[in-house]
Amino acid sequence: MRTCPNCGQSTRDDDRFCSSCGQPTDPRRASSIAPDERGRRTVAASATANVAGYAHAIRRFWWVLAVGAVFALLAALSARFSISVLPPGLEEKEEISYTAESRLLITSADNPHFRSQKTIEVPVGPADAGGDEETSGEGDESTGGQRTTTFSSAPDLNTIVRNANTYPYIIESDKVADYRRQVFGDLPGSVTALGATSVVTANRVELSEIPVIRLIAVAGTPEDAVELADKTGKAFIGWLEEFQAENEIGRGDRIIVDQLNTPRGAFASAGPSTTLPVLVFIVVLAAFCVLAILLDRLLPPRQPRPAQASDVEPLEPVKVKKTA
Repeated sequence: MRTCPNCGQSTRDDDRFCSSCGQPTDPRRASSIAPDERGRRTVAASATANVAGYAHAIRRFWWVLAVGAVFALLAALSARFSISVLPPGLEEKEEISYTAESRLLITSADNPHFRSQKTIEVPVGPADAGGDEETSGEGDESTGGQRTTTFSSAPDLNTIVRNANTYPYIIESDKVADYRRQVFGDLPGSVTALGATSVVTANRVELSEIPVIRLIAVAGTPEDAVELADKTGKAFIGWLEEFQAENEIGRGDRIIVDQLNTPRGAFASAGPSTTLPVLVFIVVLAAFCVLAILLDRLLPPRQPRPAQASDVEPLEPVKVKKTA
C-alpha cells in the first residue's frame, strides 16, 4: 500500500490515479497533465467516489432501508386511508364527490331576448269627422275613429338582469328546499346557485351581466348530482309560479324562468389524491437512506489487522542435493 502524494489517501500499488482526489499517484505524471484536465478528473473522481461511498453505506446498512420501506408504506397509506388495527382494515379519508350543472334563463312575458325593440300605440284623441285629420308627428295614424301615436323603446333587460343576480339567493333558501322536498322527496347533496358571469371572492364582487343562473349540484354519486341539479331547477320554477299566483301577479307582468338544459352527466370534482401518498413514501424512504449514510460515517467498518511476524508460518529449509 502507498499513499496519494496530493491528499494522502491510501492507494493500491497498481492505481494510476487516486480514487479520492483524482490526481496521479506518481508525482512525475502529475506535471504532464494540463490544469483543466486535472480539474475535470478531480471532479469526476470525487463524484464517483461519493456515489460509491453512498452505495457501500446502503449495502452495509440494508436493514435500515428495509425498516424504512415499511415505515414509508405505512406513512403513505395513512396519508390517504384511516388504518384500523382491530379489526384490520382501511377506510378512505375523503370520499369522491361528483358535480352536475344546470342553467336557468330569466325572462319575461315580453320575450326581450328575441326582439330588438318594443312598439306600443298610445291614443291621443278622437279623429276628425271628415277623416282628413292632420297627424302631428311621425308615426301618428287614425284607427277606428281614434287618433293614436306609436312609440318604440328598447326592451327592458335591466330588471331581468337584476333579478338574475337576486334569484341565486332565493334558490339556496329554505323555502325552495322545502318545496323541492315536498315535490321530489329528499335528495342527497348540496346546491350552489350563482350568476353565469358573476365573480364573488373575499376581495372582489362582480354581478352577472347576463340573465342566466348556474345551478351547481354536488353529491356522492353521478346519478344523485344529476338528479339534484335537475330537480332544483324545476322546484324553483314551480315555487316561483306558485308565489306569483298567490300574490295575484298578472301573466303579462310575471318574471318567467326557463330551464335551458337538463344535465346528462356528472364529473368527479373532489376525491383522494394519489400524488400525496407517493410523495410521502419517497420522502420517508429518502430519510432512511440518509440515516444509513450517517450510520456508515459514524460507525466506520473495521480495518483488517496487518499481518504480523507471528502469523507467518516458518518455511522449511530446502535441502540441496549435490551432484557430481
